[in-house]
Amino acid sequence: VDNNTLVPTSIFIKNVNFDSTEEALSNPFRRIEGFRLLSIAKKVDQKNPSGPKLSMGYGFCEFGSKGQALDAIKRLQGVSVDGHSLELKLSEKTGEKKSSQKSKRDRGKTSKLLVKNVAFEATVQDIRNLFKAFGQVKNVRLPKKFDGTPRGFAFVSFVSDGEAEAAKNALNDAHLYGRHLVIEYAEDENENLDELVAKATKKAKKSVEQRPERSKREETDGGYGEMYG
Repeated sequence: VDNNTLVPTSIFIKNVNFDSTEEALSNPFRRIEGFRLLSIAKKVDQKNPSGPKLSMGYGFCEFGSKGQALDAIKRLQGVSVDGHSLELKLSEKTGEKKSSQKSKRDRGKTSKLLVKNVAFEATVQDIRNLFKAFGQVKNVRLPKKFDGTPRGFAFVSFVSDGEAEAAKNALNDAHLYGRHLVIEYAEDENENLDELVAKATKKAKKSVEQRPERSKREETDGGYGEMYG
């Protein structure tokens, strides 16, 4: 028996109705053997910080084994909950560890990701909560300008290349605070996060200096915050 099939495995659930409750969302999943728990990702309401947290439009569902999770995806892909057709993907947080040796096809893949088009109101914890379902997040950085305002991009560092790949593949169409995230591999996996942040910040400043006609929005995020829908 493949031990990986006996490890509790999570499903990433996209396109969740913002008004859906965890109880309503869990109903179709409860009918599948091995269901353990379900949660909807939430954020603080900036207009009412002490009030109920708001849904972020996605969630996670855990099953007792990888086989049961795959069965749930097969049977429930596209199921409608509160008028929204759910998009399901397997989270590789508990999946097989991949070899550290890279093939030619894997060149360019690293354990560090560059996340562009990040909303200014997003926090380090928001980013961490979004990515942690796909593996062990070592660090998250949200570069800021000298005046303390965010630049509109972030760096996320995972323990392994495989975890970063899983997060990139699953979240490249994700939205955070209404902005479509654009995720790429960081250029040099041998650089630490501080070096990557410094390089990206320098690149952003140079870009602004060369393009004085750019809008205030672009000057703030260094070209990493273009609207993608």
